[in-house]
Amino acid sequence: MQEDHGQALQNLEAAALVGDADALHNLGYMYMNGLGVERNMTKAKGYFDEAAKSNITAAFNALGYMYYRGAGVEKNITLGEHFLKLAGVYGMRTCI
Repeated sequence: MQEDHGQALQNLEAAALVGDADALHNLGYMYMNGLGVERNMTKAKGYFDEAAKSNITAAFNALGYMYYRGAGVEKNITLGEHFLKLAGVYGMRTCI
């Protein structure tokens, strides 16, 4: 199956505009990994931050990874662990 990242990006952006927190997380994932867009960790973090406000576990996990590894942000193990613990609290079985 061929992936159409451009169409996914359009759909996710439209959903994010109406407050879909899962779409916000998925946009963050696309920017973090350069899927259909130029890789941009600053944009990724912004989307993850917004998704985390709605307790999206995968957003907590992504933020934990970013801080723990220093990926696109200043490395902060304490903050990384905080977000990874939140991911666990909200139901993520495996983090990072």
